[in-house]
Amino acid sequence: MKADPESADRFARELGLKKNEMLFVAGSTHPGEEEIIVEALKNWQKDFSGLRLLIAPRHVERAKEVRAMLKQYGPWPLDPGPRVFILIE
Repeated sequence: MKADPESADRFARELGLKKNEMLFVAGSTHPGEEEIIVEALKNWQKDFSGLRLLIAPRHVERAKEVRAMLKQYGPWPLDPGPRVFILIE
């Protein structure tokens, strides 16, 4: 489903995305999937420097766990690297 341009622009502004940035949404994730996604994103950064990540864990109570896992990958944003959003509500 494609969002209308006005809604897409508003959502991008709310997340602080620039015009040349793309957002990869990892929704309804389960334990172990976030690590796979972050590793893949690190590889994709070579070709898509404007790629950002939004993680929405399947169970909101896992948000702290996901945040802790992300800290293992170093400070965010990586240089060059993704800004990461964790959707918890």
